[in-house]
Amino acid sequence: MAVPHKKCKDEVGFTIEYSNSYRYGQQTNNHRTAPKGSGRSIMAELASFTNIPDDVKREADRIFQKLNITTRAKRRSKIIFGCVWTAFNMVGNPKDPKHVATLIGFDHKQISKAKSEYSKEAAKKGIKPIQNEPEDFIKQYFIALDIDHSYILDVTNLMDEILDDNDIKGFPQEIAAGFIYYFMQIRGKTYELKDFSKMVEVSYPTLRRIYEEIYDIHNS
Repeated sequence: MAVPHKKCKDEVGFTIEYSNSYRYGQQTNNHRTAPKGSGRSIMAELASFTNIPDDVKREADRIFQKLNITTRAKRRSKIIFGCVWTAFNMVGNPKDPKHVATLIGFDHKQISKAKSEYSKEAAKKGIKPIQNEPEDFIKQYFIALDIDHSYILDVTNLMDEILDDNDIKGFPQEIAAGFIYYFMQIRGKTYELKDFSKMVEVSYPTLRRIYEEIYDIHNS
C-alpha cells in the first residue's frame, strides 16, 4: 500500500519500486526450485541471471551469508529476492522491486510478502534499512525510456520545488515516473498516459493520480 511522504520512501524502508522498450529482463529459473537449505551461498543460484551485474551478485551473497538462515525453497526465494533487491542499493544502483523480481523470475504478486519477510530477518542481523528518494530512480527511467539526459536536472529541480512544500502519496519510483511524465508533457514530448504507465510498470490509476496532483500543484 502506498503511503504519504514528502520525499517518498518505500513502505518498509527498502528499495531499493515497461512496455517492450522498458523490460529489464525476462523471467528465468524461479528460485522456488532450490532445495531446502541449500548451503550458505547463493552464488550458484544467481549464476544463471546474466542481467545481474557481478558486483550485485557478490553483495547479495554477502548479505545472504550474513543472515545465516536455513530456509525451505518457497521462503528461500523470498529471502533471495530481498538480498538481490538490497544489493542493488548497496552498490549504488537502486532498482524498482518489480525490476528485481523480473530479473530473477520472482512472482510479482509475492513482492510485498518477500519484502516483509526479508526485512524481519535483516533487522535481526542489524542490517540497516535502505531508504530511497524519488530522484534515485530518475536516471534509470531516463536511460530506459531513451530520454535526453540534459533534462534530468530540470526534472530533479521541479521535483524538489514541489515536494519541499507538498506531500504526494506513492512509492519513490511511482513519484519519479509521475514527474517525468508531467515534465515531458509540458515540454511537448507527449505520451499516452496508458502507454507510459506500461512503460514504467506503474499502474494507470496510480500514475494518473500522481500526474494530476503534480499538475494541480504546479499550476495553482
